[in-house]
Amino acid sequence: MFRGLPVTAQADRACGVWAVDIDTGQVLGWVRFEGIVQEIFDVQICPWRHPGIAEVGDDVVGESFLLP
Repeated sequence: MFRGLPVTAQADRACGVWAVDIDTGQVLGWVRFEGIVQEIFDVQICPWRHPGIAEVGDDVVGESFLLP
């Protein structure tokens, strides 16, 4: 699906999300996923200042809920 894109030629690719200033191209921050996460198919802007990721078995899962 992503064949031919310039990013696919880079050997040091990683699964994650990078915040980039679109005016300067400067990387403002990033989150790199390791382990069972291999691909990300959708990214959306979150209104929270410090979002997190919970995995199955984490204590926080019992205190969390999902909104559509």
